[in-house]
Amino acid sequence: MLESGVTPMMPLTRGRLSRRVLALIVLCVCGSALLAAEPAETVSNKSFPGEQEGFARTLVPSSGIPACGNAFNAHSYGLHDFRGPVPDSEGKVRNVKAYGDRTAVEWETTPAESAETTVFTWIGGAQVRPVRPAFPMPMATLSVDGTPRLRFPLGQTARSYVTNDEGFSLTIEPKRFQSLVEPPHRSWSPDGVSGFYRLRVPGELLTAGKPVQVRVELNRDLPEIEQIFFVSPRSDALRVDLRVLRDEVAQLEADMVQLRQSHEMLYAQLYPQLFPKVIAGEVVIAFQDETRHFHPPSLTVMRDGEIVITCREATDHLARNGQMILVRSTDGGRTWSEPRKLNHSGVCPQLLRLPSGVLVASYGTRSYMHVIASWDGRGEEWTKPLVIYEGQTGGYSNLQVLGDDRFRICYQEGTFNKYQTGGHRIVRLELTAMKK
Repeated sequence: MLESGVTPMMPLTRGRLSRRVLALIVLCVCGSALLAAEPAETVSNKSFPGEQEGFARTLVPSSGIPACGNAFNAHSYGLHDFRGPVPDSEGKVRNVKAYGDRTAVEWETTPAESAETTVFTWIGGAQVRPVRPAFPMPMATLSVDGTPRLRFPLGQTARSYVTNDEGFSLTIEPKRFQSLVEPPHRSWSPDGVSGFYRLRVPGELLTAGKPVQVRVELNRDLPEIEQIFFVSPRSDALRVDLRVLRDEVAQLEADMVQLRQSHEMLYAQLYPQLFPKVIAGEVVIAFQDETRHFHPPSLTVMRDGEIVITCREATDHLARNGQMILVRSTDGGRTWSEPRKLNHSGVCPQLLRLPSGVLVASYGTRSYMHVIASWDGRGEEWTKPLVIYEGQTGGYSNLQVLGDDRFRICYQEGTFNKYQTGGHRIVRLELTAMKK
């Protein structure tokens, strides 16, 4: 007996299918197709009516990645935003040429779809060093079709909104913050804070079918604050699909790995008992400047126990304004003096105290190798540089004691990319420190 209200199912046989089951399958398939199609039509990164892509091609610079900074940059670099590695204007992920002295970028949006008020959206980023979480904030100037319209803050990690009485507005939505305390280099990978930039342009200034030219210029009157701004040359900021989501998740995973690595470093400092095999010691910062580049240090201990460190200081790794500096510690490295400039320009300075008490130093440029001496044995006063080699060189050297006033210098002839006639080689030269 069948209970009331229950309909028996017809048995299925080969070559025969119940019309009711067939109808149910068709309904499920069609419903699934509708559900699958719906997100493609409705899901996007649009936040405003009349919103469209805000980047089509770069104008300044004419290729690469539109990036600029108020501190001279001499080295090629790569960038990451919240979607991962930033492609250049040709769609390739690779290091791009240094921005040098460029303090402004300019680009074109996609053609305006109408003469109605439109929001142009692009992906970009900014870095500010030292970090300034409060007022006064470094401000950049945004121009539309050659006319300055707005000023907006750089490097903010909170959602920002600026507007004017002409109907323009700019909304900044941060999506990623990369601290320079973590592995990225402030000159080679100046990612900073990246996210969406949404620029609202009044309709009376738009012509349907014509793109808008946008220009961002940094404030050059703030030499004590390092500013960088870039636009990711992506023409799909508003796009949401599986590829975009995968890129964003991959970048988020990479950031999480760096974050956990940073946590472990902090744990090792705060809870050394958790790392019993780590060599015990105290971390001391001899000197620090968030807007300068230091490399590489050389340490020497004087006769009286004073410790001297010297290194090259510049705005970035290959900047033209590099100078050698020296700091001292008289208490075993616990405290350090203020940096003192040596009035010599070079890379990789090496110090050596001779048994006679004379202090000698070697350093190089990309075309010279120099040696200087300090007869006072403290580095307060130095001789004029002795040029021991002229030609292509990486500027790297090493010093060794041979006798009371004799020493050996080993240096490099040829650079990493350009070799001398006869090949790349290391040269040893013996010298005597003699005061005339």
